Amino acid sequence: MTGLGQHAVFILASYAVTVVILGAVVAWLVIDGRRLKSMLDRLEASGGRRGRTASSTSGTRGQP
Repeated sequence: MTGLGQHAVFILASYAVTVVILGAVVAWLVIDGRRLKSMLDRLEASGGRRGRTASSTSGTRGQP
């Protein structure tokens, strides 16, 4: 630790906080991805479809 000088505690604490924050973001993304995949699986199982159908997009472009 002497190689980091008198600011070693601050430097190591900064690295630790960064690792914790990045770990939390990765965990959040993984959990949210699983949640969204399960919602999509339930939607598909109930007969829902992804995207728009050809009949809903034909004709009026940009019109509701």
